Amino acid sequence: MNSMKKITVALLLVVTAAPVVLAQIDKVTVRVDGLSCPFCAYGLQKQLKRVPGVKGVKIYVDRGRAELTVAEGESVDFSAIEDAIKKGGYTPRDIWMEATGRIEQWNGQPALVIPENDVKFLLAENDHLRKLNDALSGQKDRSVFIAGKLEKQNPRGHHGHPYTLIIERFELVN
Repeated sequence: MNSMKKITVALLLVVTAAPVVLAQIDKVTVRVDGLSCPFCAYGLQKQLKRVPGVKGVKIYVDRGRAELTVAEGESVDFSAIEDAIKKGGYTPRDIWMEATGRIEQWNGQPALVIPENDVKFLLAENDHLRKLNDALSGQKDRSVFIAGKLEKQNPRGHHGHPYTLIIERFELVN
């Protein structure tokens, strides 16, 4: 094999072996009031598995939490999650999520944008957001992993998500 072919093959191996970052919601955790036994957890698990986009569900009775994994390339409707919990006979409380996307300005405010699913979460102003903006300085199109709490908002006519994301931790993704 001549040297040009070797270089081409080497470049193809590097490009195909490079990690691909899929922007999406990875995990959703919901605090659930009323969980008291494993049988109850099973019924709630069945309800949550019916929510479109949910790949897996773990119920932690002792912690009063439901942990959902989202199918790759899918989005999930947080209202449908809350409805499934209510249908199961429980009360949904705090919701946390972990997601990867890009930070963009949307309607004059910073937002986590997941372009593959056309999902946007407005970001609440806090120290983590300021640190994230500093870390992204000069790297506008860089992907970022964010874990945080969702706070329900009144969307008032905008096409974003009816939740604001309060960043609790973040990490820049290569």
